[in-house]
Amino acid sequence: MFTLLLTLAACATTPQPPEPTAPAEPETPSAQAPTQLQTLTLEPRLMTWDDAAGTVIYSPGSDRMTSEYTHFVLSAASVEAVLGGRPTEPVTVEVEVAGPTLTTQSPEDPNLPQPQDGYQITTWTGRAVRKVE
Repeated sequence: MFTLLLTLAACATTPQPPEPTAPAEPETPSAQAPTQLQTLTLEPRLMTWDDAAGTVIYSPGSDRMTSEYTHFVLSAASVEAVLGGRPTEPVTVEVEVAGPTLTTQSPEDPNLPQPQDGYQITTWTGRAVRKVE
């Protein structure tokens, strides 16, 4: 019996790792992502500063419940340079943004109220260009 098991084990095929496939063709990056200028009225109460990442997230409309939200992730250094510091009252600025990136999110707790298809988040990334007087 032992000899039979030993013979079967010796004859069994050893699992082989899958053959490597050719790497996917890299995407040809554009010289620079297309950007556009937008005018925003930044309200300090709707801004979240992330000093570690060097960004400020401006979320207009985040003070009301809706199924769609928009976030602007801006360079904190550019916002402070254009405004001369962090704003304490609403101020209008022109921003140069690339994007948008569209994502869908749902709360981890299924018992929380949420839209049927989740929350649609539109994220623009960029920098402040100038203060609009």
